[in-house]
Amino acid sequence: MMKRFLLFLGFILCFSSIYATHNRAGEITYTHVSGLTYEFTVTLFADPNSPAISRREIEIDWGDNTGRDSLNVSPNTIDVIPGLVIKRFWISQHTFPGPGSYNISVTDPNRNGGVDNIANSSAVPFYVESLLRISPLGGIFNNSVELRNDPIDDACVGQTFVHNPGAVDMDGDSIAYELSPSFGLGGNIAPGYTYPPATSSISVNPITGDLIWDNPSQAGLYNIAMRIKEYRDGVLLGDVLRDLQILVYTGCNNTPPIIVVNSNNCVEAGQNIFVPVSAYDQDPNDLVTLTFTGEIFENFIPNKAVVNFGPISNPSNASIFWNTICDNIRVSPYIVSIKATDNGEIRGTRNLSSFQNTEIRVIGPA
Repeated sequence: MMKRFLLFLGFILCFSSIYATHNRAGEITYTHVSGLTYEFTVTLFADPNSPAISRREIEIDWGDNTGRDSLNVSPNTIDVIPGLVIKRFWISQHTFPGPGSYNISVTDPNRNGGVDNIANSSAVPFYVESLLRISPLGGIFNNSVELRNDPIDDACVGQTFVHNPGAVDMDGDSIAYELSPSFGLGGNIAPGYTYPPATSSISVNPITGDLIWDNPSQAGLYNIAMRIKEYRDGVLLGDVLRDLQILVYTGCNNTPPIIVVNSNNCVEAGQNIFVPVSAYDQDPNDLVTLTFTGEIFENFIPNKAVVNFGPISNPSNASIFWNTICDNIRVSPYIVSIKATDNGEIRGTRNLSSFQNTEIRVIGPA
């Protein structure tokens, strides 16, 4: 009897190792194809050292009572941080039965272990969802936001941490952001979940999308989520839930870069606008890398803007240049998210990043 029990236990342990912990962050986004057909992209950030990476299939629930589909094609893979974070995404199309509200979700075993604000995280499924609303009025379709900034930044105890997802919307819809807990099985809040400990507060700017953790008070591994909603003429059309993981270190001998930019800019359509940006680091031996995200750099924007970069140095300089046209006129300003990252790792510490937003308003000619 004992021998049978040991054999059974060995089988369970072997099965568990196959589905070992790995998921760190992720989201689901979608684009309209035609009619009631949409294309979905499931993006997951994972530990490349987990045996579960060899498992290629994930299961998606379309939220329309047609059941779940197993997406088992080999995913596209990007090695975001070699040896630490791998980015994988699956793409699939689905046709819905008719107009309505659909909650599309992925529940994937398992999260990585050691998450301090989720009880026994290695046994808690990783869960993300997105809302799609198909209007009964013909010809009204929606594409979800696309998130241009990966959730891979680290934090240090006692230093403000900022993450911006770099959300862009090809439909020009209004975007709103809110803080959310992380979820587990069945879309329920993860067992034992608490928001990460902060000296002051942790919040999300509802307009710019900055997740501001002021300040991490304890070293550890923490998960938190952001819900990114899109509105058209005041009507909610859909949302995307991003679950992200933040690794907080103690004893960091580093400070994040400081970005200098004019936060509000205005230009008359038909004129050029030039917005200089500078970023410097208080650690004189660190170099600073600048990156930019925002609608004005996307191909769906008529006469899109460009960034002219100077050399990577300290300080580093760049400039936004936009030759605007009348098709760029709109009531709400364009928001550009600027990220500055140092290379503190050359001194044996962590690379740290900071974010700053600038607005560009395009108005009609007098």
